[in-house]
Amino acid sequence: KMFTSSAAYATFSESERGSIEKSKKADLTVLDRDIQEAAPESIKDICVDMTIRDGRIVYSRNREELL
Repeated sequence: KMFTSSAAYATFSESERGSIEKSKKADLTVLDRDIQEAAPESIKDICVDMTIRDGRIVYSRNREELL
């Protein structure tokens, strides 16, 4: 919450940021596996599948999703 809903609340932007909901701006990264379940030595091998900024896909490992 410190980096999401509470941070949005602290900047008076909770109506447009802080959670993943329809009509809110989203900044997030989608990984190819759960980083919390990964062995520490395998974290370096986790790939980014997608990066979303302000609700728009700015990077996709599958480039067809950008079209």
